[in-house]
Amino acid sequence: MKFSTGFFDGLFGKKTTLQVPQDNGSTKEVAVTEAWLKKMQAEGKISMSEMPSGTVLFHVIGPNGSETRHLRVGVDIPEAQYKKLADPKTGDLYGLTVYEDGTPKTTAIPKQLWEQAKVQFEEIDSVGEEFVQRTMDKFKNL
Repeated sequence: MKFSTGFFDGLFGKKTTLQVPQDNGSTKEVAVTEAWLKKMQAEGKISMSEMPSGTVLFHVIGPNGSETRHLRVGVDIPEAQYKKLADPKTGDLYGLTVYEDGTPKTTAIPKQLWEQAKVQFEEIDSVGEEFVQRTMDKFKNL
């Protein structure tokens, strides 16, 4: 494990997952050991923070998979649109990315539609994986 304090910590240390912000506004999950996290915090190399006030999670799904971004209500998304589309339980937003003339376009959608799109993308992935497996099996038999 890259984010550990040593060999045994990497193998046996208690793991946790961090959401690390990326330059494009998305987040990346990084697995670390708790010992590594405490060491980095003690050395001042990492700090934990809550999302800034007015920031919400934006779960996006599309042809290239899913990701989570952060949006600022009133800045990145109008407050009226946020109120209309936010999940009433969590306050999170959901979005769908499609390509128009080769350009990705992401639109906020109701969670129910996002869940339907997720199922459809999973079905597409499943069919693709089955095709790849059949093709690999054919090559093995040559």
